[in-house]
Amino acid sequence: MSPIPVRDALRQLAGEHLVVGGDSRGWEVASFSPAELEEACVVREALECASARRCAERATPEDVDTLRKIGRAIDESPPEIPLRGVEQERRFHLLFAKIAGWDRLRAEIDRWMNPILFSYQVVAAVRTHPWIGPRHDLVVDAIATGDPDLAENAMREHIQRRMRRPSSMAVGDDRVR
Repeated sequence: MSPIPVRDALRQLAGEHLVVGGDSRGWEVASFSPAELEEACVVREALECASARRCAERATPEDVDTLRKIGRAIDESPPEIPLRGVEQERRFHLLFAKIAGWDRLRAEIDRWMNPILFSYQVVAAVRTHPWIGPRHDLVVDAIATGDPDLAENAMREHIQRRMRRPSSMAVGDDRVR
């Protein structure tokens, strides 16, 4: 394989905060301290609450059905296979911004989601007991009402449920790699 596509892929991963380097020492997988993950969660919360507000105003019954199916799949995924839901989790949350019709917001949510979902994958890989995350149906039910305030509050609660579990995000030397 030519080095050009590899270099381009590494630059894209660097833009998504998943690798660092690129200098004479090469590239390495990014690591995140608990404080960095908390910051990513706070930014993500602000972005996703705005997305949920607008989504509640614009969602069709078909959109709600799609959100409900994805959320149910995440919530019902077997706890012994925790990585299965990570891409579904991304799809679920990005769909809010897509329904809202805000492509830039969607891109920013995706960017801030990367270190968080990456940390979930790492934690899931070393977890010795099943863990059930926040329920997705509560957010979908709020969207279905069409009430932007209710949708924003439901999304805030959904994201903060993850943030209240700091021990689930710290691995080893307090940095998730």
